[in-house]
Amino acid sequence: MMKYSFDTSLGNLTQRISKSLGVLLVKKIQEDGISVNAEQWCVISMLKFQHQATQTDIGLFLGYDKVKVLRLIADLEKDGIVKRSTDRDDKRFKIVRLTEKGSETYRKIEVLARDTLAEATSGLSDAEVRNCISMLKKILGNLEI
Repeated sequence: MMKYSFDTSLGNLTQRISKSLGVLLVKKIQEDGISVNAEQWCVISMLKFQHQATQTDIGLFLGYDKVKVLRLIADLEKDGIVKRSTDRDDKRFKIVRLTEKGSETYRKIEVLARDTLAEATSGLSDAEVRNCISMLKKILGNLEI
């Protein structure tokens, strides 16, 4: 059993890495003149890979309450990045999808995200990066309910 130490705890390290990656990426986004913040990028990225999500799913993914999610999605919709529609099977749910502008925004930021990850993993071999990702996925699998 591993002894707990704050400076080497997975929670501390992963939180600091996540925060630092976000700060660096947002800096690159702003320097590129794209008006998207870290929260918005998370939604755009999620929708790119899932093709669509309910507002509830987005809230669960981000850990945000309903009001914050509604505000976030409303801002993205106002900017023409996402479009909401009513679920055909259950009218209580709103389905959120990327627009063409949203897909284009994703493509622009994805290049910056790749550069950010390259900076973060500089000095590591491809095998080390793959191994790190594999271990983090195993840990996440252990924690998912």
